[in-house]
Amino acid sequence: MAAVDPKMKIARLENMKPARSVFDGHWEEVRKVTYPTASEFTSQTVRGAKLHKDIFDGSGELAAEQLAAALFGMVTNPATKWFGIAPINRDLLDDEYTAYWCEDSTRRMLSMFNSARTNFAPQQLLKLQNYASFGTGPQFIAEKPNGLPLFQTAALVECYIAENDDGMVDTVYRHYKRTAFQAFARFGQRLPAKIIDMARDPKKMDQTVELLHVVEPRMERDAQMADTLNMKFAEYYICIDGKELLSESGFEENPWVCPRMNPRPGEVYGRGRGMTALADNKMLQRAMKATIRAAEKRTDPPIQVPDDGVMSPLQMTTSGINVVRADLMKFPGGGIRAIETGADPQVGEAFAESIRQRIDAAFWLPILQAFTDPKMTATQVLKLDEQTLRFIGPIIGRLQSEDLGPMIDRVFGIMLRGGQFLPPPPALAGERLEVEYVSPIAKAQRLEEARGLAETFEILAPILGPDDETWDILDKDKAFRLVADLRGVPADVLRPMKAVAERRQGRAEAQRQAQMSEAISNEGPAIAKLMQAAGGLENAQTAGSA
Repeated sequence: MAAVDPKMKIARLENMKPARSVFDGHWEEVRKVTYPTASEFTSQTVRGAKLHKDIFDGSGELAAEQLAAALFGMVTNPATKWFGIAPINRDLLDDEYTAYWCEDSTRRMLSMFNSARTNFAPQQLLKLQNYASFGTGPQFIAEKPNGLPLFQTAALVECYIAENDDGMVDTVYRHYKRTAFQAFARFGQRLPAKIIDMARDPKKMDQTVELLHVVEPRMERDAQMADTLNMKFAEYYICIDGKELLSESGFEENPWVCPRMNPRPGEVYGRGRGMTALADNKMLQRAMKATIRAAEKRTDPPIQVPDDGVMSPLQMTTSGINVVRADLMKFPGGGIRAIETGADPQVGEAFAESIRQRIDAAFWLPILQAFTDPKMTATQVLKLDEQTLRFIGPIIGRLQSEDLGPMIDRVFGIMLRGGQFLPPPPALAGERLEVEYVSPIAKAQRLEEARGLAETFEILAPILGPDDETWDILDKDKAFRLVADLRGVPADVLRPMKAVAERRQGRAEAQRQAQMSEAISNEGPAIAKLMQAAGGLENAQTAGSA
């Protein structure tokens, strides 16, 4: 394979920056009013600076946080089982160990996601905040020793992405900064001599250096080789300051997941709800600023005084005393009175409230809040308006294809290589596994099948008797398994079809034996009389012949 030229990677980075520059300006406007704690795209602020100086009403920021939290709770709630793994060929689950292995592996993966060591929950919520506000949420899943994944959500400003021919993100160039000391702790003597000297100098060790982390499909590789330099995805760390390659490695699966919301055809980056609500959010800030001024004029209005009637400087503080000419005391207010400007903060508040409602609608809060009641069961969710479910479907579907699916594949690969699973069953040799999503909203969408089955029973039960031959049309075993699957019943608690058949055969045999015993018990006296009669006849015949 040809040696990697770091200059070529840096050149590609420089080509990717102009393609994102327009997004940077758009995202910066969104950041100021929707996600002010995110890293700046086109501006620079000092550490500790006030980040909410452009915000007079935090409804947009709150709406983005609520959308991120709602999506987190709906699809990756750590308190519930939100996915499972199973073979594409479901008939393989008839094997008892295969069903147990799939269920056990799912539990192990869920435990790994919920482990504090993986940092999943806070990093997933951070990724969804980027996704909700800006429409793109890049996240790196590192592979630590012993099969431990580590989730690291990157700042969007640092990441430049590219798609493959299928429209999936497969390339990420992360341009970021670290102090010279941090860089030396990571890469040591592989750094340029200048940066090594900086890392050793107490006065310069905290100065930053520019690094480039590249992950992209490997163009040339030997698939028969098992080393990291021949894996599907290549990884390079490059020091931009010295244009030197610091390390090269690889991955079996893409370590980056990058969900995008509503990307336009021909564009790589998504467009978040913060961009949709930007106009209303900016208008809300202006409206609130004007409403605040109106409230100030009503509570602390300007005053008017005679040009020569006040004998001392005005005292506007509480209990202040102002001396005026005696002839002015006969007028109301003693010559000092407030100016009625007509400012009405209630009008501004009513206008601002209408804008808040539009912002909430832009972030889908009226719809999503219907699904976030912790006491609501999947059946209750199913009873919500079908149009609402159809609206939620594309949102969840895109998250599954660009976030949850690749993320679960990556974690499964890490845990498998780290020996975190039981030995796989022979039945799965050469078989492909797939992910099943069983979060409450996913089950609600699938429960349409169960509802159709229940409604069929409800309609036909009064018409058909329990012994009507028409019921033979329905495969009750399959119907039971379908409902159990839709309701999220663990596969390992359902007996395989072979075991069910054996139990039924044993039960039928026991029933047959019992019937025979009962028949013998009931017919015993009659048989005895016949045997006695037959015996007497035989004796009579014997005596006659004698």
